[in-house]
Amino acid sequence: MNEMRFRRGNIILTTFLLFLTLTACGSATATPTQTSLPSSTPALPSTPTRTPVPTVSPTPEIASLQVCDPDAFVVQARNRLAYGQFVVTHLRLQGNRVLNLWFVDPELDPGASAEEMVDNVDLAFLHGVEAVYTLRRLDACVEALFDKISTIVVDRDYNGWFSAEFTVADLPPATDLSFEEAIEHATAGMSLGYLREVLPPAISSQPPPEGSLDWQETRRKIFQHFSSQRPNVDFYLVIDEGGVNLWAQWDSIADMIETEFASILNVSMEASLLHPPVDSLWVVVVDEEGEINFIGRVPGEAVRSEDLSEAINQFELLYQ
Repeated sequence: MNEMRFRRGNIILTTFLLFLTLTACGSATATPTQTSLPSSTPALPSTPTRTPVPTVSPTPEIASLQVCDPDAFVVQARNRLAYGQFVVTHLRLQGNRVLNLWFVDPELDPGASAEEMVDNVDLAFLHGVEAVYTLRRLDACVEALFDKISTIVVDRDYNGWFSAEFTVADLPPATDLSFEEAIEHATAGMSLGYLREVLPPAISSQPPPEGSLDWQETRRKIFQHFSSQRPNVDFYLVIDEGGVNLWAQWDSIADMIETEFASILNVSMEASLLHPPVDSLWVVVVDEEGEINFIGRVPGEAVRSEDLSEAINQFELLYQ
C-alpha cells in the first residue's frame, strides 16, 4: 500500500453541522402520545468480516437509471454496494445536493495501539476515497443529481476514523486513473470533517449489559416504524471524542416540527437500550426533494429516560 500521512489538528466530527450556524430553542412543552408509522422489515446487512472492503457487487454491467432521480439512485446504491454495513441517503443543504455514505470498514482495528493509529487513519482515508469513487462510477446520473459526496468511515465497533465531503466535479468517472491521480482529484475539493486523534473509548468494545441491544438490532427496530415506501430514510452510529452519536434521517411531506414528534419518540424509544448508550440523537428531517426541514438533537439522558416525553421536552432545534 502506498504510504500516506496526514497532519492532525483539533478537528471534531461535523458532518452536516460543518456548514450550519447553530441556534438553540426553548424546550417544547407538548407531550404527544406515541404512534407508529407503517412498518416494514428491511433486509439488514450481514455482520462484517475482516476482509478487504469491496467496491460494488460483482455484476458485469450496471444498468443506468432511466430517469435521474435521487431516491431511485439511493435505492440502486443500496442494491449494488457490497459493504457489510452501510447507509446511503441524500439531502440538500445551502444549495448543495449531497449524497451521504456511512460504512463499517472491517479492516480498521478498534483495538489499535497508539503506534498503530496512524496506519488506521490512513486506511480509513484510502477506503473512504475508494468508496466515494465507487458511488461516483455507479451511474451516469451521479453528476446530474449531486454536487457533493460525503463519506463517514467507522470500525466494526462504530468508532469514527475519517469523514469528509468531496466535490463530484473533481471526481473523474474514468477507471484507469493511477493511485496518485485518484487521490489528487479527490482531495482537490475535499472538505475534511474528522480524523481520529485519540484511541477509541473502551466502552465501544465492552460486552453489552444484560437487556441491552447492539446497533444492528436497534436499527432494525427503528426501521419498523417507517414505511418501506420512504426511500430517503436511514440511521447510523458514530462514536467520537464527543461521545456516542446516533444519526437519524427521514423524509417528510410536512414542514412542521410538531408533526415529527411521534417519529422522534419512536426512534428515542428504540434507542433507549442501545449499547453503548447514546450521548446524542441527531435528527435530520428532509422534504420529498431532500431539502432539510430541520435538524435537532435529543440528549442521551432523554433517550434513556423511562419518561418518553423527555425526548420532546429536551429536544433542541439546531437548524431550520
